[in-house]
Amino acid sequence: MDNLPRSTGICAHCQTPATKRCSGCRGAAEYDKVTPEPTFYCSSACQTQHWGEHKVKCKQLQARKSLSRAATLLQAILYRIRLHAHIFQFATAHIDGSKVTLDDIQNDKSKAYQPLKAESPRPCLITQSSTDFTDLCSRIEELTVSVHNVRLSIERSDGFPLIETGSHIIYRVVLKSGETWAMDPSGAQYGFSECLYTWSDFEKYRIGKVHFENSLGYHRGEMSRFNGYGLDVSDMVLLDLTSALDEKIPALANVYGGMLNLILQGSDATFQKAKNELLDQLSICVNRCLDEIYAPERVAKKSRMARKTDA
Repeated sequence: MDNLPRSTGICAHCQTPATKRCSGCRGAAEYDKVTPEPTFYCSSACQTQHWGEHKVKCKQLQARKSLSRAATLLQAILYRIRLHAHIFQFATAHIDGSKVTLDDIQNDKSKAYQPLKAESPRPCLITQSSTDFTDLCSRIEELTVSVHNVRLSIERSDGFPLIETGSHIIYRVVLKSGETWAMDPSGAQYGFSECLYTWSDFEKYRIGKVHFENSLGYHRGEMSRFNGYGLDVSDMVLLDLTSALDEKIPALANVYGGMLNLILQGSDATFQKAKNELLDQLSICVNRCLDEIYAPERVAKKSRMARKTDA
């Protein structure tokens, strides 16, 4: 329970003036234009006595908060992977209307092949370990959609395009309360800064059409099914990277008793600190995975497979 002197209300239990708010559900986002009403208490005793009445609403709002944190964490994971795995690094960006030009600061020609395609981080990079938040949800689906906003153009200073504006993969998440959300960790390529939307808003303002609806992990499974054959070199590296991360990321959860979802708990400051620590460890993990992927024997194998595919 938080004591916020500038915020006052009526105790939910005894109906006297109160300044303390339930910290469990404080800060939950609005859903379908409805902002949650804060729950005030005048004392810890009143909060304890009122828990039987408040717990259903509180747990629903806590799940909403956790989902929001999970979305920002997964987005940060994708961006951190891309930061280390992509061959191009950029120092500055010039924005002219809907055109964004990025200037290179590094182009590592020593790498045998470019690890990731030029478009934005791809959701299939999210490993099963990273999606260990399913206890919040009754259902998670991978959707392939088209988007309304395709005007944004991102390219290198030499004019080489860095995004594709075709189909886009997002997640549709149904919480146990029945709330339906859209999680879009890679929507920045279309100018969408947020990574979590209510499904009704996302469907109305963001997407033009849902092309395919699949269960969680479908696209990862499809890539693995080919075992490298029929894929281009970039996709082979992506498959290698996700497999390597699958092996190493579980070790990062040891700090949280083997459960990454525990990182979502606590105050905002506690979550931010844990998130930053996890991302720092992830950076080390990704670089180790890339060292393995670029081992000469593995590079040679991928090149042979790519030649067979071309033939």
